[in-house]
Amino acid sequence: MLNRWLIPLALVGSGVLLSAFVFYAKLPEAARVYSPTNFVAFLATPAIALLVLLTLRAATRAGPTVDRSADLVVVWVVTFLFGIHAAVLATIIGMVASLGAVVPSAVALLLIGLGPTIGTLGHGSPLGIRTSSTLSDPGLWRRTHRLAGVLLGLAGVSGLVGAGVGGPWALVSGIGPAVIALIIALGYGSQSPNGVGREHSAANDRPSDEATGDRSDLDR
Repeated sequence: MLNRWLIPLALVGSGVLLSAFVFYAKLPEAARVYSPTNFVAFLATPAIALLVLLTLRAATRAGPTVDRSADLVVVWVVTFLFGIHAAVLATIIGMVASLGAVVPSAVALLLIGLGPTIGTLGHGSPLGIRTSSTLSDPGLWRRTHRLAGVLLGLAGVSGLVGAGVGGPWALVSGIGPAVIALIIALGYGSQSPNGVGREHSAANDRPSDEATGDRSDLDR
């Protein structure tokens, strides 16, 4: 329950409280106006975070079992959105020069955090790579998500390096490898399940073995 609702809702509420603090305590009085621009700047990200939370919760509730890794994915995504919101507010009051200086690092940390969590998603999780092969073969599911977890973690490291270097490619250095990682994992998870092939092979071999045994009994 703590991971499922309390922590994500606390993060969303903290985002709203942070917006109120910055709006009433840090903005000059002349800028403290109720306008669509300020509404988007101060409340859009918490609203998006709440929508994402409800959507992901609805998805995980449709899963076959309670999956702590799926709960952690939700918490990590909402935490990322809270960080983006804090960066937006810091930019508004001049604490940060621009979002471009913060977002690449935030995306990289998101990927690094998601890596090990994705790698341990339970079989059939709605947040996982759900192909016909991974759903029918638990072993392939585990291998696919471990591969995805490692590749996403490496994409996060690449993003941190790019954020440290800076420049126009800083954000792409994390998102690009992450997209490639998901494509590779999806392709790996779409292969024919090995376990199914072995079961069919074993099933096909049994009649011949039994027939050989029957013939031996007749010969005796």
